[in-house]
Formats: sequence, C-alpha cells, structure tokens
Amino acid sequence: MILVVDSGSTKTDWAILDGMKHTCYSSPGINPSSDLVFLSLSDHNSAIAEMSSHITHIYYYGAGVIDSATKKRIQDWLSMYFMNSIELNIASDLLGACKALAGDKKGIVSILGTGCNSCTYDGQEVTDNIPALGYSLSNEGAGTEIGKAILQSYFYRKMPTNVKLEFEDKYKIDKSRVVHALYQEPNPTAFLSKHASFINETSDKEWRKSILIPLFQSFVDIRIKSYFDYSAYELYFVGSIAYFCQDILKEILENNNLQVAEIIQKPIDGLIKYHSQIQS
Repeated sequence: MILVVDSGSTKTDWAILDGMKHTCYSSPGINPSSDLVFLSLSDHNSAIAEMSSHITHIYYYGAGVIDSATKKRIQDWLSMYFMNSIELNIASDLLGACKALAGDKKGIVSILGTGCNSCTYDGQEVTDNIPALGYSLSNEGAGTEIGKAILQSYFYRKMPTNVKLEFEDKYKIDKSRVVHALYQEPNPTAFLSKHASFINETSDKEWRKSILIPLFQSFVDIRIKSYFDYSAYELYFVGSIAYFCQDILKEILENNNLQVAEIIQKPIDGLIKYHSQIQS
C-alpha cells in the first residue's frame, strides 16, 4: 500500500493507494515550522493508524517543510508509526502542488489558501521560489490576509452597514476576543482564516471586491511578476482562496494580461493521480 499525504497548516489529507483503489481521510493540519508538538497518529486519524503496518511507501508533502530540520521532524514522527515502510519521501507542499497540477509540464504554480506561496517548475523540480515568510511578514492574498482585512474593515468602521450587520450576526465579535485569539491562543492563523470565509458569505459583492482586488494584485505583483520571463509560463493555482474566489482572481489576472491554466481546491486528487501513474 502507498500513503500519499498533503498537509497544510489547518488540514491534512491522507490517501491510501491500494492497486487501482484509493481511500481518502482528513485530519487536523501539521506544520513542522510552527507546531511545537505533533499529535499521535491515532489522534490525527485512527483509520490510518490501524493500517500503518501495511504501508510500504509514503509520499508526504507539507506546509512548513522548508529545510533539513523541519524535514527531519516529519521523518522522525512518521517513522514512529510506519515501521514497515521501505520508502519515506518528504517534500514541501509547494512541490506537491506542482505535481498535482502541472505533472510533467512547466509552469508557475501558486498556493493560495490559509497561506500563500509560488514557484517556477520545470516539470520535475522547483526551479525558483519567492520565499514565503509566514503570516506576520507576507501571505499576500491568502486567508490570513483576507481575515485581517475583514477585521480591519470592521474595527476601523469601514464596513457598509449591511455588511456590518451580517458580520456581527455571524461572529458575535469584540476587540478583547480578537486580541486574545491573536496574541494568547496557539493558532492565530486559524483564527484569521476562519474570518476569511465571510468574504464569500456577504451579500455585498462590491465590498467583497474592494477587499479582494488589492490583495490579489499584491499577490500577482510579488509572487508572479517577480519571476524572470513570467509571461512565458502557464499559471496554476491551488487552495481554498484561489478556488472559491476565482472570479476575482481571474479578473485580476486578465487585467495583468495573464491567463490561468487551472485552479483546484485541494492537491490530494491530483497527487493520487500522479502517484498512481508513476507506480503503475
């Protein structure tokens, strides 16, 4: 059996490949750059834990896998549970997105979900990458930045009255709760991303555009136009923000004379297809 894992900061997708069949599971996110400790495998997903002795190959793609130290943290954690595995491959979520979307074709591949990232890809490897610096310093257009923009719009009294009423009805929010969640609780990115979902729930389409357009333009300026000869590449996007806000994203890309080849919500389906093909 083959195990394919795609892990973000808020959610992990697991897929068991057994011949022509596959089964998918989900669990909380895993990020070796920010998580001080990991849950046990059984706490993440009991079904995966029960099948661990039958897994022979593991392909793990994850957020926060940025260097040898973070890669080793994941390797050590998985090795505790998959002792019969004869192959353990660990790579960044960015390379996983490349394989899921572009396969063996070249392109600029972008992640736009809770966080953001992008790279140029030659069909085999990442060839260039504008560094992702986390939600404190970057995350252009990502869920954390949309969440910040929504909260700023609310507290700075910039929200239209109809949007403000919708927002208050959904979140029952106040300043003390926001400050506590951002500076005293362990996962501020999840808190910000939770509020980002409001961007597709409001009935005010013009306000929605006023939030998304500058954030997506910033993403294009920094994470696409910074690459040499960027216009020669096809563009691929993955992530919940790219998928559910693709109407505005496509509008911004067209305004910049850029065309998108494909937008998907989650990499796991593409990774299942990719690894099924290379194992057959």
